[in-house]
Amino acid sequence: MNLSFSFRITLQRQKLRHFIDLIILREFVSFLDVTKCFQMTLTGQPILSVNVQPASNREGIIGYSEWKGELKIAVKAIAEGGKANKALIHVISESFNLPKEAVEIISGLKSKSKKVKLATTDIQLIKGIIERKLA
Repeated sequence: MNLSFSFRITLQRQKLRHFIDLIILREFVSFLDVTKCFQMTLTGQPILSVNVQPASNREGIIGYSEWKGELKIAVKAIAEGGKANKALIHVISESFNLPKEAVEIISGLKSKSKKVKLATTDIQLIKGIIERKLA
């Protein structure tokens, strides 16, 4: 009986530590400066620095490298024959509620690191969506 009680207390402490770690991580994510992944064209359109992870199990914005200043985006398609690039355009257009024609890869067609231009001028909306996806 005493061992069971001790085990339950230990388990509750582990759950509490895990919960506190999640809170700290969420606070850390809210302090990320995602504007490092943006550049602007002369017409005011944002250019995103993106690191693509092809052949992934899921699709979407999965992270942000503050050191590289790149968004990490996972796609299910393999990096062969432009399939991952098409999937990247699809994921970005879905994430930011833009038509596919409004998303253009301007550099890095054969690289994991890419520059993607968005045909919108609402930078605050884009920044807000990224922060929500990372939270």
